Amino acid sequence: MTSDRYTAVVTEMNRRATSTRVTSIAAASIAVIVDDYMESKRIVRLEWSTYSPYFISSETLWDTFGVLRRHIYPSPATLKDSQTAVE
Repeated sequence: MTSDRYTAVVTEMNRRATSTRVTSIAAASIAVIVDDYMESKRIVRLEWSTYSPYFISSETLWDTFGVLRRHIYPSPATLKDSQTAVE
C-alpha cells in the first residue's frame, strides 16, 4: 500500500466514521490497513498486553499525581487558608 493510497483510504474512513457509527468489523479493517501501512514502512509493532505488570494506565498515573499533589499541597481547611493559597 502506498502512502498516497493510505492517506486516501484513511481520509475516506474518517469521513464515513464521522457520519456513521463504526462497527467492530470496521475497526478490525482499520487495524488491518494500519498494520499493512506500518509493515510497508518497516515499522515494527510491539505486542504489549494491557494487563502487563509494566503497563501503567493513564488513570493510575493521574491518580498517583493527585495523591502526590495533595500530599505536598493539602487542600485548604478554612476560607483564610484558601485566600492565602490564592495569594
